[in-house]
Amino acid sequence: MEESFIPQDSVHSHKTRSCSRGAFAIPKVKGFGSKSFCSLGCSLWNSLPADISSIERLPSFKIAVKKYLMDSL
Repeated sequence: MEESFIPQDSVHSHKTRSCSRGAFAIPKVKGFGSKSFCSLGCSLWNSLPADISSIERLPSFKIAVKKYLMDSL
């Protein structure tokens, strides 16, 4: 499954803001594939604020993501 998530900086050689914050390339798909785990997972990760995506401890990360998602509803 790990090979499905491609870091943005390995897609092209020029540096962008998304490369520097650890964003993932969103797969180019049409129709049914746009709702796949890989596509939605990459989109969700890229939409997280930098202070959440940089949390290293899993329990702290889970709490922060849940709070972020609940606040955005």
